[in-house]
Amino acid sequence: MDSGLVDNNSSPSFGTKLLAISGTLAVIAYILLGFLADGWAWAWVVFLIPGAIRAWQAVGQPKTPAEISGAGAGHGAGSSTSAPSVEADPSHEGHEPGDTPPPPQRYQG
Repeated sequence: MDSGLVDNNSSPSFGTKLLAISGTLAVIAYILLGFLADGWAWAWVVFLIPGAIRAWQAVGQPKTPAEISGAGAGHGAGSSTSAPSVEADPSHEGHEPGDTPPPPQRYQG
């Protein structure tokens, strides 16, 4: 009988668990380094760690054909979504793509 619950037999890997808490750990490390070592200017590098963990985790995973072509990500070749055209945006009325924008207006107050 199917109860509709998630199967708990497959537990997340260590890398998945580490990725899940890495953002929170980065914030805690940043605050501790900032207050204890007065490292506000350089401690921001701890926010690169979650991205490095994600890249490390993805190294061993094979790509699907949709990921290779870019269709699965919603951009690239075969994408079903497109960027809004210049014609659809009224602020670009009268300008061709590639034209330089008009100079900014100065406040005369």
